[in-house]
Amino acid sequence: MTKKSKDLFFPLISLLLLAIVLKGFGPSFFFRNSKSTEGGFGPEGLPIYILIHGIVMSTWMLLLVVQTGLVQTKNIKVHMTLGWVGLAVALLVIPTGIMVMNGFGPRLLALGVPPPVLREGLSLLFWIDVFSLILFPSLFGAAIYYRKNSVWHKRFMLFAGFTVMLPALGRLTAQIAQTDSFGGINWPLTWGIFFCIMLSVPLYDFLSTRSIQRVTIISFISVSVGMLLSVQIAATEIGKDLASFHFLGNM
Repeated sequence: MTKKSKDLFFPLISLLLLAIVLKGFGPSFFFRNSKSTEGGFGPEGLPIYILIHGIVMSTWMLLLVVQTGLVQTKNIKVHMTLGWVGLAVALLVIPTGIMVMNGFGPRLLALGVPPPVLREGLSLLFWIDVFSLILFPSLFGAAIYYRKNSVWHKRFMLFAGFTVMLPALGRLTAQIAQTDSFGGINWPLTWGIFFCIMLSVPLYDFLSTRSIQRVTIISFISVSVGMLLSVQIAATEIGKDLASFHFLGNM
């Protein structure tokens, strides 16, 4: 692997994540027209909590691209200054994410989706969100802690980005190859793309240094275990009951 290709890896992966977000949420958020009903919202527009969360997550993904570009171009002082903005945005990811989770079930009920259908369909989405909201601050916090170690810092930050890209990736696969699953998400394709993107990091490590960085192993295992647990728990009756209680209450 050439030095130039090494330097470009993190900016390109960050750009890929941003592209997935833009494409996945394009019809329902970024490029939504006034007559659109994408996402279950009518022409009255998106609720304020959706707008806030969308702006927060879009800003964080954009900052990830900008920050990796600043490091590549050796603008370290600007990178460090902008890092405080990234920290402020990251702190908003959790509360705005919870707001979206809280509003999801009532919105679908209002559209006439039967509670039994929601109980089955929302369980996996709920548990993915739960583990994402645990993994994101954990990996982001680790990135801040290791900010003086560039190898660990940028990998923790990148894997933090991986943890919150699944909603966009799910919508993207529904656009590419819709299935009869809840929301049309093609889960085999979603998980396949997700793990291929994650595997690019250890592959990059091996090709560039003939070894895999310990931080990559820690991050990869953490995210993989979290996502696999979300699938396992979501399939259990207890998992479905907890997700249903969160979204639907005692209905």
